[in-house]
Amino acid sequence: LLLPIFDDLERTVLEDYKDSKSIQEGIKIIISNINKVLNDNEIKHFTSLGQKFDPELHEALMSKPGKEDNLIVEEFEKGYQYKDKIIRHSKVVVTSKS
Repeated sequence: LLLPIFDDLERTVLEDYKDSKSIQEGIKIIISNINKVLNDNEIKHFTSLGQKFDPELHEALMSKPGKEDNLIVEEFEKGYQYKDKIIRHSKVVVTSKS
């Protein structure tokens, strides 16, 4: 399950990179492989940006002035769910009209 991802990480660390672009490409491949493992196990991230704040899904870390209350304008960490169960709330910044 995770062993191929560890292999990718080890190859990435051992590689003699000439520029940061190559490192980024390697990391993108690893992230893609991790996402595949998560999806295969029915673990998915959910979208928060532009959504109304929902305490069942989100954890508000701070607020910023805005035209309406409780609109999510930034996401520090993605939220994840397993089937219908939230396994990690997304950490977000919401707007406040005050």
